[in-house]
This record gives sequence, structure tokens and C-alpha cells, in this order.
Amino acid sequence: DSYQGQENKIIILSLVRDNPNKLQGFLRDAPRINVAISRAQERLLILGARRMWSKTNNDSALGNVHEFISKQVAVDEPNYQILCGQSLLGDNN
Repeated sequence: DSYQGQENKIIILSLVRDNPNKLQGFLRDAPRINVAISRAQERLLILGARRMWSKTNNDSALGNVHEFISKQVAVDEPNYQILCGQSLLGDNN
């Protein structure tokens, strides 16, 4: 909440909220999500559980963000990527 009105070149937004009931808690608040995703000047990195935002909560603000990014990836928009956690950690084989 205190970040409203501020910006940075790079924003890392952690959404690692994944619980058995798929409850969003404060992440349900669309104005907070708007502030969170609109403060990056050059790059926004969102970390979170895809299943949390692509199924049960797909009609939420973050569900809409996930859907938008998924559509951009589907048309090969180079500024958008969705990576699984294993991609970030590298292949251990």
C-alpha cells in the first residue's frame, strides 16, 4: 500500500500465495494489483503459482493478468514470457 505513487526500473512482484483452498486474501483487491503491476518502468517480474490464478481464481484481477499474459505468449509477443519453476532453476539432469 505504501508503494503507491512510486516507481522503479525493475519490479519483482511475489505472489507465492498457494493454499489448499485457493484463497486469495488481500490479493483479491484489484486496486492493489493495479498499483503492483503498474510501477515498473522497464521490467516486471511476477512470481507465483500459475494454478492459483489460471483456474479457481481466473475471474479475479490476477486471473485477468494471467490470461492477458497467456494470450501475449500465445501470439509470440517477445516482451512476455511464462516460465515454470524448473526453468528458473535449470535442468539438473
